[in-house]
Amino acid sequence: MQQVSKVGISPGAAREQAAFDAIADLYDRTMVRLFSPMTWKVVELAKAQEGDKVLDVATGTGSVALALAPIVRPTGFVIGVDVSQRMLDLARNSADIRGIDNIDFMRRDAASLARLPTNEFTIVTCGLSLQHFDEKEQALKEMLRTLAPGGRLIVSVWGRSERNELETLLLPSLREGHPELRSAYALGDEGVLESLLKGAGFRRIKTERVEGAFKFRSVAAFWDALQAMPGPRKAMEGLAPSDRAALEEKTSAVLAGRATDEGIKVGYEAVYALARKP
Repeated sequence: MQQVSKVGISPGAAREQAAFDAIADLYDRTMVRLFSPMTWKVVELAKAQEGDKVLDVATGTGSVALALAPIVRPTGFVIGVDVSQRMLDLARNSADIRGIDNIDFMRRDAASLARLPTNEFTIVTCGLSLQHFDEKEQALKEMLRTLAPGGRLIVSVWGRSERNELETLLLPSLREGHPELRSAYALGDEGVLESLLKGAGFRRIKTERVEGAFKFRSVAAFWDALQAMPGPRKAMEGLAPSDRAALEEKTSAVLAGRATDEGIKVGYEAVYALARKP
């Protein structure tokens, strides 16, 4: 696979890169499995066919991109972009191991998809990332630019904070001094995502709310997964040792009380949007 030069990375994206580079390997081992139902929901909504040209924005370690590439081959292709070089290295390695040759990964800032052509892609996807972008509307305008007329965008974001149990279980104790933890749910309220998409120029917008549950094998597995989330990880590290120990003890007791033969379930709500370029 061809290595692509660094292009158009903003200072904010560079900070994001450092955070995600640090947790990339752990993320690939833990979060890819946890996020699998949401990955396949994006794939389902994409309705990709042989010959489609797909751009996956904020591809991470490539879950959506790697799922779509076999569907669109042999004449279609997939490009995954992300700011984290380590995430891209892991995605590229997965493609090589699986023998997927109609895929490439590039380091790009979502707000400036430099050197990607206008009116090129039939499908653009962006899974569980838009809420973290500093320049959300600009990123969407770049996605719109790269889409061919009539092309479709599939976006997923976290839903309402009160419907996400990570928020209700843990984050209230961490939020002081870390407003980014609240922003994870900023697009989940009714009408917010639709308004943002419309403002960026998309039309024929449809949204769907889906509830589900993360399944952790144990309380320890929950804490391992938390280390793969840059925001909560940073906030936990910023606590005084006694405060961190108290929070871990309290949360662990709640989680242990939920344990079943299927593991420990932590509920979530996600919002999926399908939109078209006019």
